[in-house]
Amino acid sequence: MVVTMSNIWIVATKHGEVGALLGAVTDPSSTHVLAIGPESLAEEGACGTAGVKWMDLGAASAEAFARAAADVLLAQEELVAFGHATPAVRAALGLVSARLGACTVSDVVKVDVVGETVRVDRSAVDGMVIESLARPSPA
Repeated sequence: MVVTMSNIWIVATKHGEVGALLGAVTDPSSTHVLAIGPESLAEEGACGTAGVKWMDLGAASAEAFARAAADVLLAQEELVAFGHATPAVRAALGLVSARLGACTVSDVVKVDVVGETVRVDRSAVDGMVIESLARPSPA
């Protein structure tokens, strides 16, 4: 199976993250959002995306939802998932990477899927260099 642009997921735990991360994808309208936080975060994630899954924290910390968030992402057939380096996002994506044996890349500034290749551009050397990584899917 080939990863497509419709298999890209953003994991967000704070307001403003969705908009910032949508700038990293070629087609935001085909990107999904996993919003871990208040309902207003889910509403933010629903604007201009293919869909949103919402996890209401209540009084719990976002980190407490890492396993459940990983389960949502792992239910997708093939995916590319990314988010800001908040503790909750790192915990959820770390679990996904461990279960899939997939690579984890930090400081992502662009995600693209072309044919059977997932390409990720990341910031390096304190933002002075953009490093491009490419990997055949699944990534």
